[in-house]
Amino acid sequence: MATLENGLPLGMHFLTRQANDGLLLQLGAQIERALDGAWNGGNKPEVHVSKL
Repeated sequence: MATLENGLPLGMHFLTRQANDGLLLQLGAQIERALDGAWNGGNKPEVHVSKL
C-alpha cells in the first residue's frame, strides 16, 4: 500500500466519460509500469491480471 510521509494511506480516484473504460485501463498500466512493482510492498494481490 502506498503511504504518505505521515503514514496515512494514499489513494487515487480517476474518472472518464461513459464507455471509455479503456482509457482507465491504459492509465492503470502506466502507473504500474512507473512504480515498477513497488506498490503494495512489492506483493501482488491474490487476484491480479497476470494470473488470468
